[in-house]
Amino acid sequence: MISFSLVDVKSINSTVSRSTLSETVLNSLSDLILECEGLLKPVVLKRTGPESYTVVDGHLEYYAAVRAKEKNPRKGEMVNAFVISPKHEEIILKQTELLKSFAESNTNQGVQNSPAQVPIESNQQDVKDLSVQTPIQSDVEARFINIEVRLETRLNELKAEYSQNLQRMEETLSQKLEERLKDIENRNPKPAPLLESLNNLELPSPQLDSQLKNAGVKQNIIKNIEDERNKTPFEPFINFEDVVTRIKGLGDKTMIKLIDGWQR
Repeated sequence: MISFSLVDVKSINSTVSRSTLSETVLNSLSDLILECEGLLKPVVLKRTGPESYTVVDGHLEYYAAVRAKEKNPRKGEMVNAFVISPKHEEIILKQTELLKSFAESNTNQGVQNSPAQVPIESNQQDVKDLSVQTPIQSDVEARFINIEVRLETRLNELKAEYSQNLQRMEETLSQKLEERLKDIENRNPKPAPLLESLNNLELPSPQLDSQLKNAGVKQNIIKNIEDERNKTPFEPFINFEDVVTRIKGLGDKTMIKLIDGWQR
């Protein structure tokens, strides 16, 4: 009945004039759209041609997306939207009208129950009189506040999900690297040539330095290896994990790359 799509902003038009909406609200919402890379509440569209649409609901969101594209043509080029199927257009329109009438009745009730704002007079010429908010302004501001809260909630949820996924990825990668190191050691019951070189070659050694550099080991880490070897008394490295633990700055990935290169 309704399909979710990314629609080019320039292919959409609205029957509501942009001048009826607050530019301050549009600016703020457009910044949030660019930051989130999308709308939390997609606009509802109906197709008027092969590549053209008109807004059924969400005129505020549409014009905010237009403003976002004006600020950043690349990031604001597309807007997420619900496109109404033509055969279901009538029932969808009824639903949107019902929801709008409900929102307007709640807004009007809130305006009636709240004390009127009295204009403030001032003798200063550069201060304008304050006017009572209209129901349209109240509705726009209420919708904007609601959207802002929902965006903030969703952003916090996405940050939490990203943090959890990143932690799981790091744990999985660390586990795989440990398994790879153990597998290499199990396939080489005798000390590997690399381990022998790290333990026995007289330093500084051009051969060892060359192999380390080819594996991407930085000069400061090579210096850390030499410093570890020059300790008195020097305790030979037991295995590759011991090398990684004792040499500052030498990570598992570089160690595996170094092992593979040495074996070839």
